[in-house]
Amino acid sequence: SEVKAAKNCDYSLMQNQKKSNEITEALRVQMEVQKRLHEQLEVQRHLQLRIEAQGKYLQSILEKAQETLASQVTSSAGLESVRTELADLASSVTTECLNSSLSSLTVPSFSNGPSQVDLPIND
Repeated sequence: SEVKAAKNCDYSLMQNQKKSNEITEALRVQMEVQKRLHEQLEVQRHLQLRIEAQGKYLQSILEKAQETLASQVTSSAGLESVRTELADLASSVTTECLNSSLSSLTVPSFSNGPSQVDLPIND
C-alpha cells in the first residue's frame, strides 16, 4: 500500500513537472512572438517617418516648381525656359527617389522570414 502511494506520488510529480515544462515553453514562445512584433513595429515606425519626410521633400519640390513657373511666366523669359526648369526639377525628384534607401531597408532577420523588405514602386 505504501509502495503504491509512493508510485502515485512520483507519477503526480512527473505530471506536474511535464505541465510546468509545457507552460514554460509556451511562455518562451509568447515572449519571442512579442519580441518579433515589437521589432516589426519599430520597422513600421521607421518607414512611416521616412515616408513623411519624403512627402515633405516632394511638397517642397512642387512648391518650388509653382514659384518657378509663376516667375517665369510673368517675366516673359519664355515658355522654353519654364520647360527646362521643370525638367530639371523633375530630374532632381527622380534622382532623389532612386537614391532613396527605402527599397533596401534591412530589417531584423527572423528564423523563418526574409531579411529585407521589398517595397513595390507603382508608376
